[in-house]
Amino acid sequence: MSRQRNACTSLTGRQRRAGDAGRPLLARGPRVGAAAALCAAALLLAGCRMPAPHVPVRDNAQGGRTFYVSPDGDDRAGGRTPETAWRTLTHADSMRFRPGDVLRLRGGARFPGTFSIGAGDAGDAGKPVVVESYGTGRATIAASGTRGIEVHDTGGVTVRNLIVTGDAESYREQDGIAFVSDLRAAPPTAAPGSGGRSRRRAAPSTRRG
Repeated sequence: MSRQRNACTSLTGRQRRAGDAGRPLLARGPRVGAAAALCAAALLLAGCRMPAPHVPVRDNAQGGRTFYVSPDGDDRAGGRTPETAWRTLTHADSMRFRPGDVLRLRGGARFPGTFSIGAGDAGDAGKPVVVESYGTGRATIAASGTRGIEVHDTGGVTVRNLIVTGDAESYREQDGIAFVSDLRAAPPTAAPGSGGRSRRRAAPSTRRG
């Protein structure tokens, strides 16, 4: 009798396993979903963060790029958002800016150094390069023996909402913001039929009454 019972029990177990194998996978779906939810909760409790979705950085309203500088930033970062801001003004000064670009310094912060824009930068009055503050308050550029901001042989630059300071040497020898040009004016053109002589306008005569 015991053998028959064991055989029956064994047969019943096989039938049960066969029945389990024949069940559709949908019946196990809620269990798998619950397990995934528990794993995600465990990751959050452990201090792990889920990766944020990638959001492409768009150009500003002028069609240029916007860069940020903050004392909490990193010069190895991209600089295109407040969260990926650069750290130093020196790094920003090493970059080349195109028409329409904007450099934004965090308001209330102090940035030692100088910022210069040369002939290879800017140059478009319709789409100027803008240097300004962002956030609360105004940013301070603190020069040491140099100018705070220098625009050299180019135009199309807007500087606004900033504080520019300097040490004793800067105050004695330099300007806070300087627009400098080494470009020479074109020589006067010769008028047609003048035999190569340049055409000059005669100075108006004055008479005393």
